[in-house]
Amino acid sequence: MIKCLNDKMKMGFTLVEMLIAVTIIVIVVFAAVGIFAYTSEMQRKSNLLTQLQQEADFILSILSKEIRAFQIDYCEYGGLEPECQIPNCPADPQSILYLKNGDKIAYQYQGQNLIKKINQQEEQVNRTGILITYLQFYLTPCQDPFRAGIEPEDFPEAPKVLILMKLKPRDFPSPEIEVQQTINQRWGERK
Repeated sequence: MIKCLNDKMKMGFTLVEMLIAVTIIVIVVFAAVGIFAYTSEMQRKSNLLTQLQQEADFILSILSKEIRAFQIDYCEYGGLEPECQIPNCPADPQSILYLKNGDKIAYQYQGQNLIKKINQQEEQVNRTGILITYLQFYLTPCQDPFRAGIEPEDFPEAPKVLILMKLKPRDFPSPEIEVQQTINQRWGERK
């Protein structure tokens, strides 16, 4: 009887034992591959979100600097002199931001890009891998507080521009981020 037990031990694994071992190994490998694929996808999305946020910060910093340094050109919106009031303001947002300080500058939402126009020259502000899917400018007040004859107490607050923008990567359907920022103009010397 002892000899029979020793013979069975020398024979190796049975077919059932091998099938159980292979099944366990396959389950572990599939779980590891699934976890790797999920982490890779999350890292890709995280990198895209970081790029989108950096692009939004870049665009908003450019707009902030110029809105603070220049004046909103109210008359370019179709308002008549001397009031230069923006039609349908504040209900209707604008897709173009007009600024002036010697040169006339226009920021325009055009074909999923932000275009800066200076004296008939155009340049794209956002990178080519990033699409702007929505961009609107809300201006307050609705008429030019810098025009002659207006007293500072008539407009106690500085002119503001609220920017609403959505960005997404060009080559991927998601993610998309939405940003907004309110920028006050410098309310110093009027021209």
